[in-house]
Amino acid sequence: MQRFRSTYAMLVVGLFQTVMPVIPLHSQATHLCCTVEDCKHRKVEPNLRLARQVHLFGVVTDPSGAKFVRSKVELRRWISPIEQTSLKSVETDDRGRFDMGIVDAGTYRFLPSPNGGFKQPKSVSCSATECRIELVLQINSTDVPDSVCPIR
Repeated sequence: MQRFRSTYAMLVVGLFQTVMPVIPLHSQATHLCCTVEDCKHRKVEPNLRLARQVHLFGVVTDPSGAKFVRSKVELRRWISPIEQTSLKSVETDDRGRFDMGIVDAGTYRFLPSPNGGFKQPKSVSCSATECRIELVLQINSTDVPDSVCPIR
């Protein structure tokens, strides 16, 4: 019986390898949707514009309501569609909460997800001096540049 299981397992693995292409995990030079060059030249728009200084804080969850625990949240100064500079980076707590502190008026790229597995918000709005953001991040499709390129 053991020999039958081993032979069967080898057959399944062999069949899988002939049907599924081998994609090297050590390199993202080429992916199903894009190349490293595509990632470098991907353009993004600002998603947070502040008319005045605000206290920026909030909570990040996924569609099921689960909190993003100990997850990076970053604020970048938006310079151009291909250039942004990191301004502040914080980590969510055990309840998915983050606090960026006081942020000056300006144009920013707000990144509540540390990777491309989740969609970054298109727009975040704040009109008062206390800006509480409650975000439910949506999962990114795995065949788009946003899912494999570094976040911008």
